[in-house]
Amino acid sequence: MIPIDIAYGAKESGIRFTDSLQLGDSKLVLNGTGLRRKWFIKVYAAGLYLPTVSEDADDVLSMVGPKRMRMHFLYREVSREKLLKTLDTGFKANHTQQEMDALRDKIVELKSLFQTVSKGDEVVLDYIPGVGTQLFFNAELQGVIPGFEFHQALLRVWLGKKPADKKLKQGLLGIAD
Repeated sequence: MIPIDIAYGAKESGIRFTDSLQLGDSKLVLNGTGLRRKWFIKVYAAGLYLPTVSEDADDVLSMVGPKRMRMHFLYREVSREKLLKTLDTGFKANHTQQEMDALRDKIVELKSLFQTVSKGDEVVLDYIPGVGTQLFFNAELQGVIPGFEFHQALLRVWLGKKPADKKLKQGLLGIAD
């Protein structure tokens, strides 16, 4: 049996993130972890898994292989409406109106997959080349949105020029404070 300290690569706000995982036929490594805060409230701990480690957001966004974004919710409840508003804000802050127009149908599809989350719930976004972005809620597949460009656009919510949370972006990129 592997000791727990070796089996896990990071701990964020009490949530453990494995140092690597298997996604389909690919091995992904933990790139970084971070905490999404809204004022003084801890909303969720997140981990970003990639084929190779990178501290460069543009490099991460352009990686064509599989990726995983795991969010473990820490706050007692975040309504579906608040999640959707945050997504809208993140998309609009990191995309032009022309890009938003091109993404509109896929954003609507993504939003239809979300629900209210409570403390302990997990949302996982897996990107698998040739399949698309899979959204899991507590390990149950909610749906798949095709397209590499859509996945890039979604990751910009956290890793774009105007991320939802700058410290979270740094953490996901493995950049120390």
